[in-house]
Amino acid sequence: MKARSGHIRFPKKTRYRDLAEIFPKLFYTFLEETGQVHPDEPEVDRMLLSLNMADLKENRKPEGYNRPGSIRMIFPLSGRVEFYIAADAKVTEVVHTTQRLSQILEEAGLHHTVEWDQMYLDELKRRKQQGG
Repeated sequence: MKARSGHIRFPKKTRYRDLAEIFPKLFYTFLEETGQVHPDEPEVDRMLLSLNMADLKENRKPEGYNRPGSIRMIFPLSGRVEFYIAADAKVTEVVHTTQRLSQILEEAGLHHTVEWDQMYLDELKRRKQQGG
């Protein structure tokens, strides 16, 4: 299976701070799975993690990993706790990475749902293909 985006959505009662304990594992797993670890500059990864953790601990929406690269981890402005893994094209890495992060969340007891290709642009493309 290939997907352009994998969306992980949490129940409405979930708060950003609920992700703080597990986020380091999510963050480093994302970097490893997508081949975006900075082995020559580990302080870059630690700094990005630190910024995300500060937001989570204050119950604020974190940035995720929105750097130039093949795949990103985005926390959208949506009014609820969610994030998605996105690439510029449909690729198996999005599916694999999303499933791996979902597994980590399940092991931590954090309830969530996973959906595929739910980006607004994907919806516009579907409508256009259907003639509407």
